[in-house]
Amino acid sequence: MQPLEKLARYLAQGYVLHGSKSRLEILKPHLAENLSDRPELNRLAVYATNDVRIALIFATMKLDPANGSASLRIWGDKPLIAQGSNAPITSGFVHIVSRVHFKQINNGSTFTSSVPVVPIDMVEVEPSILENLEQFKIVPSTHY
Repeated sequence: MQPLEKLARYLAQGYVLHGSKSRLEILKPHLAENLSDRPELNRLAVYATNDVRIALIFATMKLDPANGSASLRIWGDKPLIAQGSNAPITSGFVHIVSRVHFKQINNGSTFTSSVPVVPIDMVEVEPSILENLEQFKIVPSTHY
């Protein structure tokens, strides 16, 4: 089964997804990397989503502040747009987790858990997976 199809099946079964550059046996609460100006998204928590596009962004785009400031901005819905500065696209992992310990934020696509969570599965993803996403695009940081 292809990774995108596998992730879609997990979402259809009610699971949520956590994208990461690392393969993790346990997901521990941390501060969000996107530094949103929305307080509900800047808390110590495990973050997950029911939107495969967002999970894949966090799995494949690595913020690299070694070459200057790094940022990742995500907005829109149809299409979802990702824009990175010093954020090369590389392989990563999407961790599949049960919603049991998660709370949905403002009826949106973001879920948070204040306790560590053990994934039920993880899917390794390559950058090429982004080419198969519908309603998604990456724009250069010069369009900021």
